[in-house]
Amino acid sequence: MYRRTAALAALPVAAVLALAGCSDDNKSGGTTSAPPSPTTGFAATCNYLQQLKTDLGALKTARKDNPADSQAVKDAKAKVDADFQNVTNSVSGAKQNVVDALKSAYDGLQTALNNLPSGLPTGISSVIEVQITALEQAVTAASTQFACK
Repeated sequence: MYRRTAALAALPVAAVLALAGCSDDNKSGGTTSAPPSPTTGFAATCNYLQQLKTDLGALKTARKDNPADSQAVKDAKAKVDADFQNVTNSVSGAKQNVVDALKSAYDGLQTALNNLPSGLPTGISSVIEVQITALEQAVTAASTQFACK
């Protein structure tokens, strides 16, 4: 049942990510063009996206090695929170569908982390792993949309 819950939790995120890849920029029906080169603003966004992906890996490691309410997990979560804010602040309304997909995946992770019982032993739960993976996938999709190198 626990795996089923984790799988069901991932479905809305997967749907949002799939939609984020869709764009109505090509309304003429012709071939799609290559993504634009990153501008100065998007270059900063790309850096923030890379940092977010790095810190998601650190959160996954911290959660595997420490209890849920440990300082290491709290510190890793705080870095992910700060990274997410940097990403959303750097885009300031550009590519809103990408930002929405990131926010949906981020909110799913926050909900999962906030619902962990205090004192939970070490080891990452499948729900947390699914949510981290969903946010990592959203970051990868956003990196593609912002033409990050």
